[in-house]
Amino acid sequence: MREKIDEFFIHEIVFNEQPIYAIKNAKGKKINNEYLNSLLVLIDDFILVHNDMQAFDDFVVNNLYGIINFIRHNYEYTNDSEKEIKYQFYNDLISRLKNALRNNDDEFYKQQFNERGIYLDYKFNIDKFIMPEQLRDEVRCSLSFDNFFYDILTKRIENVSQSEKEMLTMNTLFLYSVNFFVLECPNILDKNLLLKYVLLENKKIFESFKFRLGLNHEYEKTNCLVKSSKQFLKEFGWS
Repeated sequence: MREKIDEFFIHEIVFNEQPIYAIKNAKGKKINNEYLNSLLVLIDDFILVHNDMQAFDDFVVNNLYGIINFIRHNYEYTNDSEKEIKYQFYNDLISRLKNALRNNDDEFYKQQFNERGIYLDYKFNIDKFIMPEQLRDEVRCSLSFDNFFYDILTKRIENVSQSEKEMLTMNTLFLYSVNFFVLECPNILDKNLLLKYVLLENKKIFESFKFRLGLNHEYEKTNCLVKSSKQFLKEFGWS
């Protein structure tokens, strides 16, 4: 499970519109050598895994360059020898990025688009088109929030605040991540009281007269939100 947690964490940073902000504001992290070393290890793994997936487009590559440079300039080197070793490692990462496979990055985004249920909100088959940047942005946004939603879902329900519960309710991004968790870490969803609470709250709102008339403008209404909520309630036997 540690491997999956690390994956969600690095995705939160690499697919973020503001990766440096994400690094500086990561929960429970301080900018020190220990944290920066852990980031380097995760980036090394990310490049290895995602090169095989051919998931490198300009957005990801530019973010990784920015992250490596941030680490380079914020690491506290104890001596010139350590600095030389670290700089060799930075340069190796950059060299691997420059040589990364980039001729089929559409497939990674299309896979994520389908696995997260984002396709439910569109009336066309993305497999027949080149992935437009708008949909890539939507996939990236979802990827960057997996870590946040995973962290909440793995809390004991008594430790989840009312504001957090309300934030998850009628939240399409949350359902995108839940769809992905079903494939990647289904054990966290089994008998999950927080997920049950949110889905039942969603159902209550769906069935309200005001929502069915389209008068409840405080909540979004997407196909993924409605269909996935109903599907999970049925699958988990909570309806």
